[in-house]
This record gives sequence, structure tokens and C-alpha cells, in this order.
Amino acid sequence: MFVSKITIGNYRSCRQVSVRLRPEVTVLAGENNAGKTTVIDSLRQLTDALDGRRGPALTDGDMFDGVRRPS
Repeated sequence: MFVSKITIGNYRSCRQVSVRLRPEVTVLAGENNAGKTTVIDSLRQLTDALDGRRGPALTDGDMFDGVRRPS
């Protein structure tokens, strides 16, 4: 499976962001607090669910601009 684009909404520090991925991309770089870990963790949540694995559960702190707020 290859994920070519990921769109994240209301997750941790991301209100709404889309990241296009290409097979030759091997590094996700950016300034501190830019959301790199959020992108990686959201991909991990997705792939764990698709593989039938149980990753870390989402917490109230994972939600943004919804009923639940970051801690």
C-alpha cells in the first residue's frame, strides 16, 4: 500500500492540513512545532487500524477545535 496524500483535521495541532507524499520522499522536515510528529502519528493510527493492530487510544488531548480540547 502507498499513501499518496494524507489530510488531517482537528487532530492535535492541526486544524486542517493536507500533505502530499511521493515514493521518493524519505524525510519529513520542518521547524519545531510545525506538526511533523502529528503527521507521523496520524499515519501510525491509520496503518495500525488497517492492519488490525491496536495502537495507542486517542485521548482528549488529541482532539482540537471540537468538543474535546488539547490539554
